Amino acid sequence: MAALEEGPPEVRSAVEGLLFAAKSEAFQGMPPKSEHAVRYEKLVPGCLERLLTMREEEQSYSIERDRKERVHDHEWERREQEFAHTSYNRSLILGSAIAFALVVGAVVCGAMGEPGLGGGLVAASAMSLVPAILKSAGRRHSRRSNTGSENDGESGTP
Repeated sequence: MAALEEGPPEVRSAVEGLLFAAKSEAFQGMPPKSEHAVRYEKLVPGCLERLLTMREEEQSYSIERDRKERVHDHEWERREQEFAHTSYNRSLILGSAIAFALVVGAVVCGAMGEPGLGGGLVAASAMSLVPAILKSAGRRHSRRSNTGSENDGESGTP
């Protein structure tokens, strides 16, 4: 090292630059290490306060963004459930209308002297209506058991 101090300034500067490059550190995130924080504060007074303020603002923004995402997700889930319920009701109404039309057609066919065709229409109506009724009853039963409104877990027998 003594020979370096006695050498020309250009060589000394180049060697010091190489030593600095070999010794430099890199880190990521907040807050900085304490030895770095002291140096930062000496170089730029008040910079630690600004760094901490930036970090607090970033964290507040992140928390608010996460909250908005949860609200948005909840809204989409609510809309999806509402659509499913509306779709189910429309399907039930349409199915009932078709079944009613088949029964009316069966009555008309019976009145016109075509009991075979009328019986076929009644059978078609029953084949389409009975599964829909059973599915609807199953859906209502599962909703009641999920909400716990059915006897609140008590059995009807002593």
